[in-house]
Amino acid sequence: MAVAHARAWWLVALLAVPAVLAGLALPWAGPPSSAAPLAMPATAPSTTSPTAAAPVVVTDPAPAEPPDPTAADLAQVLAAHPIRFTADSAALTGPAADTARRVGELLAAGPAVPVLVEGHVADTPGGPDAVQRLSDQRAAVVAEALVAAGVPAERITARGAGAIRPLATVEESRRVEITVG
Repeated sequence: MAVAHARAWWLVALLAVPAVLAGLALPWAGPPSSAAPLAMPATAPSTTSPTAAAPVVVTDPAPAEPPDPTAADLAQVLAAHPIRFTADSAALTGPAADTARRVGELLAAGPAVPVLVEGHVADTPGGPDAVQRLSDQRAAVVAEALVAAGVPAERITARGAGAIRPLATVEESRRVEITVG
């Protein structure tokens, strides 16, 4: 009975302490950023004849810039057809070459935003230098394909990431990722 009573107090403490801490943090949170007090000018009663009120001009805030459709299209193409390589190779062939060409066409037609091409490797024999060299080569070959599709070379940064961010399988990890912005 005493053990059950002690457990109940721990449960109460476990629930009460975060609630108290959250309550203490509320005064420092400040007002929401969209809550601005409205200043109403004080008007004195008029003894003269009424005149036409000045028109009130209400302007809508500038619309937010829509997201770049190129980035969304790029993500969709790369999700459906990732750019992958065979083991120990930087040769861009088959579906990977088709995807690189399609991505290049999208980027060439879109706004002039910077493009990052990042090569990745997995299960590559040799030391860190060999891993880095292969990831650099993969990034470079895809960057060349983007330039061939019409993307200006000065917009592209190609770099190898080595094997630092592996995916679920070795095959998926042998890849190039392309990001814009």
